[in-house]
Amino acid sequence: MKSNAALHAPKPPRTGKRGRPAKKGQRLGKLAAIAATADCGQIEVCRLGRRQQMHVHAFQALFYDVWGERPVQIVLARRATRTEGYDIALVSMDMHATAAEIIEDYDERWSIEVCIEDAKQITGVGEARNRVKHAVERTVPFGLICQSLAICCTRSTAVPSRTSRTAADTPAGTATSATPPTKTCSHGCAARRLPPNTCRLPPAPLTHEKSAAPHQHSTPPLDNPET
Repeated sequence: MKSNAALHAPKPPRTGKRGRPAKKGQRLGKLAAIAATADCGQIEVCRLGRRQQMHVHAFQALFYDVWGERPVQIVLARRATRTEGYDIALVSMDMHATAAEIIEDYDERWSIEVCIEDAKQITGVGEARNRVKHAVERTVPFGLICQSLAICCTRSTAVPSRTSRTAADTPAGTATSATPPTKTCSHGCAARRLPPNTCRLPPAPLTHEKSAAPHQHSTPPLDNPET
């Protein structure tokens, strides 16, 4: 339920006076105000495959804008570690169900809703345009089966992601491969963010290192074969 849901007390009995009988009782406060003054009890529920302790407060009311005069049961639930407010408000038309049963049914239904949403948005279940009766009855279940097989296959054959090891994660004595240096040309293509080994310019003239002899020049003469 939304936090601003309009709740009313159950329909009062007839007064015997003239006029139209009341269809709903007086307006109840908002869910936050009800949870603040409610005496919550602690129960054990099965959520996410394990037993958990929760604080709940269940009461009956009329959700007149949705179900009219039919009474409904509302459950305000919160974690055991929380001392005030509520985490979620659930509503059910089953007046004989316990608060634990309503919470467990909602938990089971949530996984089904997520599955249907993924089937419509990812695998396209329900988008087929069939006219034959058997095709209409079989296409959606077949799409859900294919989605389940794809998920099972992915989970059974998934490989853990390989992250790069740092020096702290590498055991002592383990040989590590150094990163090879990037080859760049003499025209400064790396500064222009060009990929390595893609320079189309002619090679620059080779130069020799300056020697200690005073008569040798750093630039070779023009008749040098290396020019």
